[in-house]
Amino acid sequence: MNYKLIYFLLALFVFSSCERKPARPEIAEVPEDFYPAQREVWQQPAFVLDAMGDLEEKVVADIGAGRGFLVPYVAPYCDRMIAIEIDPKLVDYLQDTLRPAILPTNQQMRLEARLTVPDQPGLNDAEADVVLLVNTLMYIDEPADYLKKLYPKIKPGGRLVIVDWKSQETAYGPPLEERIPLNKLHEMLAADGFKVSRSDDSTLDYQYLVVAEK
Repeated sequence: MNYKLIYFLLALFVFSSCERKPARPEIAEVPEDFYPAQREVWQQPAFVLDAMGDLEEKVVADIGAGRGFLVPYVAPYCDRMIAIEIDPKLVDYLQDTLRPAILPTNQQMRLEARLTVPDQPGLNDAEADVVLLVNTLMYIDEPADYLKKLYPKIKPGGRLVIVDWKSQETAYGPPLEERIPLNKLHEMLAADGFKVSRSDDSTLDYQYLVVAEK
């Protein structure tokens, strides 16, 4: 019997079993039909993610998550992500299709898909550390009132990240008359108690990004 070979294989097994595992799960490859590939270019998810700050042990709410474009960039790295929608079919899609595609079984509780109504954020008071509103605010009938409702849902010291369409002609985007001008958004945020800490209307081709602190 080759004892040297047995000892070598045993040592190799012990070493591999003790090998340090990554602290965060890798993002699974997402099928192309989950979202338009060209959005990767103009939305610049890494730029949006940077504006959110450190997500470790944070609760993130993505209001108007749609088909979950930003979910794979966020859910694996925060404590919990709440993807909020007003369409039950999208909630089912986020919960039943996207969640198992991007998170291993033991991590799937990190992502919750939640149904709400158009004029309500769908969050409990002080539930979220970070709230995302990406391509969403302009579609809300009373955005100023909505931001007022949203304010108490964010934890003290938390932040709101808004990405919405520039109020100027762009090669892609909704009709100009439907967009919220950046200065108007600043006014609404200030009136509702938020403090704007970052405002950028040059990095993204079609949109501005605003970070407001509570």
